[in-house]
Amino acid sequence: ADEFLTNFSRGLHNNGAFLPWHRGYLLQVENQLRDISPNITIPYWDWSRNPQISQDSIWGDEPGQFSGNGGADRCVTDGPFGTGSGFELTNGRCLQRRITGGSAASAAEVQNLLDRYPSASDYDQFRNRLEHGPGMHDSVHCLVGGTMCSARASNDPVFFLHHAMVDKIWADWQ
Repeated sequence: ADEFLTNFSRGLHNNGAFLPWHRGYLLQVENQLRDISPNITIPYWDWSRNPQISQDSIWGDEPGQFSGNGGADRCVTDGPFGTGSGFELTNGRCLQRRITGGSAASAAEVQNLLDRYPSASDYDQFRNRLEHGPGMHDSVHCLVGGTMCSARASNDPVFFLHHAMVDKIWADWQ
């Protein structure tokens, strides 16, 4: 998480490095997790299946869920990533969330992106739309809000599932 924060403003966004750098970052994290258990993999969160992300079953306090919204101070207190479970950011602060009622891209909108830029020569247009287009990468970060909509986004465990989805879309395009 701290490596991501260090590199956040060093040219890894808004250009062709965005997708390959994040793919490598996910692999690095996944390999570190595999040192703990060789069966671990980072799944993708397919927000296109339920674009109203505030209603997605990923949020909740049960095992396998990723906690939910924060309180008045936006700090998440319950669930596996709440302060009640001892979870904190690398700077010692609480995980913050303010999950809004906005929408991520639907499966049809993701497919439209893939169809709109079908060739390798379309990479930069495709990458730009995936990174900044409505309901895509940037939007989902800020629909989750709080920590996810900041330079410390990689401190939120859902960051990795979100970027695995972005990587899946890129893999589908490839």
